[in-house]
Amino acid sequence: MIKISRGFILIIIGIILYFPGSVVLRMVLPPPYGSFLTLLLGPGFIIAGVIFVIKDRKTTNVSKKIVSDQIKFCGKCGNELSRQDSFCTNCGSESKG
Repeated sequence: MIKISRGFILIIIGIILYFPGSVVLRMVLPPPYGSFLTLLLGPGFIIAGVIFVIKDRKTTNVSKKIVSDQIKFCGKCGNELSRQDSFCTNCGSESKG
């Protein structure tokens, strides 16, 4: 399944509002308001989307690091061990670290 983050969705909405939306807003609203909304909304959504994408990537990297700090593996058989294990539960070899 493809996971699309909220940041990418906001970027797409910003692009739609900025380019095709600008034509519609200029036709519907009087001259100063249509241009103003186009210049405000389009880039606003794009900037918000970029911020969300950056935050999501930082959160993902931090959570991966936390998980990797809590799990270790046996050097002999490769069995997954917790930080507190002194010996491997699979082969019985001593756990280092």
